[in-house]
Amino acid sequence: MKRPRTRTLILGGIAVLLLGGAGGFTLWLNATPPALGAHPADVYRLVAEGGTDGIPPQPSVTVPLPAGRNAYLTLDGRDSTDPDGVNSIAVSTNRESNADASAYKVRSGTHLRTYGLDITVLHVWNEPLSKNDAIDLKAVPAR
Repeated sequence: MKRPRTRTLILGGIAVLLLGGAGGFTLWLNATPPALGAHPADVYRLVAEGGTDGIPPQPSVTVPLPAGRNAYLTLDGRDSTDPDGVNSIAVSTNRESNADASAYKVRSGTHLRTYGLDITVLHVWNEPLSKNDAIDLKAVPAR
């Protein structure tokens, strides 16, 4: 019986390591936040929708306000120069235009009051690809 050559075993091992490493890197690169799961009605997830090649991002959350109006929340992007990768959200009362939108830099735990809303950032998901970023927040009409 002929024994396998050492060179063949080494090359086979290297090939397995390279393929495994490439597969692991691909999984890491395409990571997305876990599902939001069961949550109260006032907890929302902002995700990237549009916003590439000069197209402004679209609101991903609509929060009803008293008096029949709505507030629209948009994930406005990540600040790549910030070591913590702080994200920005835009809040507006006009879905079609961001003319009245205000942008706020947020981190987990940030609390702000704007456009008749109390917003508390529960978690910021900065993923390897910014198109997979998300922000979990609680938004309720201000009292």
